[in-house]
Amino acid sequence: MNYIHQILDNVARKYKKKTALITRDEVITYQEVQERSFQFGNFLLQQGIEKGDRILLKLPNSIDLICLLMGISRVGGVSVIVNSQTTKYNYDYIVSDCNPKLIISEEYNSSKTSINPIILMNTVKEEIKNYDKHKLLSDEIEEMDLALLIYTSGSTGRPKAVVSPHSNVIFCTRAISEVLEINDCDIIGNFLPFSFDYGLYQIFLSFYNKATLALGEVSLAGVQFVKFLKEWKVTILPSVPHLTEGLIKLLPRYCNDVPLRIITNTGESLPLSYISKLKELIPNCKIYPMYGLTECKRVSILKPHEIAIKPGSVGKPLQGVKCYVVNEQGISLKIGEIGELVVEGPNVMTGYWNNNPLTNEKFKKNIHGVINTLYTGDSFKIDNDGYLYFIGRTGDYYKQKGFRISSKEIEDTVYNLNLAEIAVLIPPDDLVKKSILFLKTDKSISYVKEKLMERIESYKIPDEILILKEMPVSVNKKIDKSKLREIRSQI
Repeated sequence: MNYIHQILDNVARKYKKKTALITRDEVITYQEVQERSFQFGNFLLQQGIEKGDRILLKLPNSIDLICLLMGISRVGGVSVIVNSQTTKYNYDYIVSDCNPKLIISEEYNSSKTSINPIILMNTVKEEIKNYDKHKLLSDEIEEMDLALLIYTSGSTGRPKAVVSPHSNVIFCTRAISEVLEINDCDIIGNFLPFSFDYGLYQIFLSFYNKATLALGEVSLAGVQFVKFLKEWKVTILPSVPHLTEGLIKLLPRYCNDVPLRIITNTGESLPLSYISKLKELIPNCKIYPMYGLTECKRVSILKPHEIAIKPGSVGKPLQGVKCYVVNEQGISLKIGEIGELVVEGPNVMTGYWNNNPLTNEKFKKNIHGVINTLYTGDSFKIDNDGYLYFIGRTGDYYKQKGFRISSKEIEDTVYNLNLAEIAVLIPPDDLVKKSILFLKTDKSISYVKEKLMERIESYKIPDEILILKEMPVSVNKKIDKSKLREIRSQI
């Protein structure tokens, strides 16, 4: 199995009539997914798509998007999935950066992309009915050919695309599956956008394990969230802390009827208080804290029985992946010392699209000339047993009153003292010279400050504390720190 569409073909060959995908409006078998993917592939060939051509998909999560993704893989094209809510500014930049041969969208975009052909998804759906759904004539693609360009969020500037070959995607899918032990009876409930690699990989994980994928939407992760989990009989929920927070609030009404057996977490650290609450509400559900970056998908997973033994850890590296920490000079550090995490293995992607300087900075080649090492920019420590502990991201450290301070330490202290449901510290920068701690809490600012001063040094206390009714979130359901910076600048 060398290409992502072969994950589909393997299961469709033996389990034609098994349910592959569920939405609010449609249920589709593996055979039907395979047939539609052939039709999409033949349509793309008719459009002149050749190996290596980028096809930009500005579409919401849907069955057709998945079938289209598989069709693109069949013809050797490169899928570039862009969130349908992406701003015009970022969309224009992405189009300019990846220069797609074709754009498929729900609507015409009146931006400066006239040189890139746009076809409406409804038109494509009508046209593919005339194409063969059983076979495809196309050039063979080599194993290292590019499968995906995954654009990461613009939190560090303009979006940058991670180059993701077929072989890396398949390695990550296998390695994650081995740890999570997904089976063909599972129903994975995905409420995350496919433009987010965490959401996208649920397709591959579901197909690889002959499971069923229930396609939710971000809009459904509200008051009816648990209703859909029950209705679809979801057993596995890929989550992020913001989604988990909502789940915890809703579960008391339904806890005896929710079929969840696994919840995974990545994107941001899952507070231990959330884990404790989930264990209380759904004791038979296993929680898997994980760590990864788009640049290497998944690095480590902490197994449920290890949470009590290794609190705060994000687990051990995946099988076949090696991790170590280095200092600023690139020298390996001893056990327990804090430094930058370096990841080696087949999970490491091959760099950034159109960005050689950043690729050369972050990605390194092995003695065979193959890129397999990533300098993550994240601070970690590793214990005697090989477990990884996330300390903070590079930008999480700042100077205050002459001392070096970690944002994550402040946030963790808030959580450990149960002072807030959500805590986000925004460090000072060139525009605003003060640190601000944003909280979602029913506690008073004076109470929070008093409790913090009992636990941490006075010089670590944030310059200001601000309470919000709701935290702004991005399309990937992560806390939107850029919005918090905007709020801070207006204070």
